[in-house]
Amino acid sequence: MFDVGANLGQFLGATLAAFPDGRCDIHCFEPAVGTFRRLSERHGAANVRLNNVAVGKERGEATLWYDH
Repeated sequence: MFDVGANLGQFLGATLAAFPDGRCDIHCFEPAVGTFRRLSERHGAANVRLNNVAVGKERGEATLWYDH
């Protein structure tokens, strides 16, 4: 399962609840450093891979804009 734009793990939490036996590998992508840190503090199951990167059409770097 892929959770692109994982934020704080809302979808991740629902997915873990739906697959409590861990039969599902989940790859989460969250590019915002602060949000990723909070996501990492909240979730750390063996079947979850947390990635502090964005997913896009092309490889490269970009500015991540957000509203406080």
